[in-house]
Amino acid sequence: RIPVELAQFLKMNRILFTDRDQSMRLVSNLEKFKIKVEQELEDSKNFQGNKKYLFEQNVKHELDLSFTLTSKIFQGSDTYTFKVDILFDVRDKSVEMWLESVELKELQDDMVEALINEQLELFRVNFQSIPIIQTI
Repeated sequence: RIPVELAQFLKMNRILFTDRDQSMRLVSNLEKFKIKVEQELEDSKNFQGNKKYLFEQNVKHELDLSFTLTSKIFQGSDTYTFKVDILFDVRDKSVEMWLESVELKELQDDMVEALINEQLELFRVNFQSIPIIQTI
């Protein structure tokens, strides 16, 4: 997503934010997203087997690119709060952005494991003669 698309997506889902003011600040900052990109490119060879290829890119910005959301992870589950990061990559004259949450992934993994174990326990108690093979 480009910054404006991400801003629109977050604006339409602001109910998930723990702090609505933070939501609007983030949306406003994404709508006027500004970064400074410095690139250094070096490609040299002396035709005696020595070569050097270098591409270095440094990006500077003044935005806080993390926020906190509160949401149900699965239908019927409790509500959880987790940190989300906005990551981005600069390509040519455009910026590609995406959301990533390590905390959400850990919550999902823990909940899935707990749900599977809960169901397996029902089999162990009620159907003791059935072998249970578990893979995760």
